[in-house]
Amino acid sequence: MAATPLSRVVDALRTLVPTTTARANPGFALAPEGAELLNTLKNEANASRETGLRIVIDPHHRSLSMSLAVQQLHDRVIGTGGSQVFLSAAAAQRLHGCTLRAGPASRGTAFYLDRPATAGSQPTPVG
Repeated sequence: MAATPLSRVVDALRTLVPTTTARANPGFALAPEGAELLNTLKNEANASRETGLRIVIDPHHRSLSMSLAVQQLHDRVIGTGGSQVFLSAAAAQRLHGCTLRAGPASRGTAFYLDRPATAGSQPTPVG
């Protein structure tokens, strides 16, 4: 899997705002390929074992924001393949029913957000 600069991934996820309500699938999931990309980013950053991908709602722009960070007290923890995603309460609510995936992009590999299937819906590229 080609490496993706962390700053590009962070910038891409900052602009991500799901547009559908997720009720069909409970919770939030990290797909195996998403976990693999997260592990690659952690290795490139020489991050500690306790580090994961933390997703929050930016209070000023009301958009999703992410960074490599350690778990905060009230975060919801989702783990797959040795990777962990930490969701703030607001992010967990907004991402309910979504799956964070990764796949090929024009410049390496990018995260994608899959929402529950609805008529005509497509995965949202975030990289």
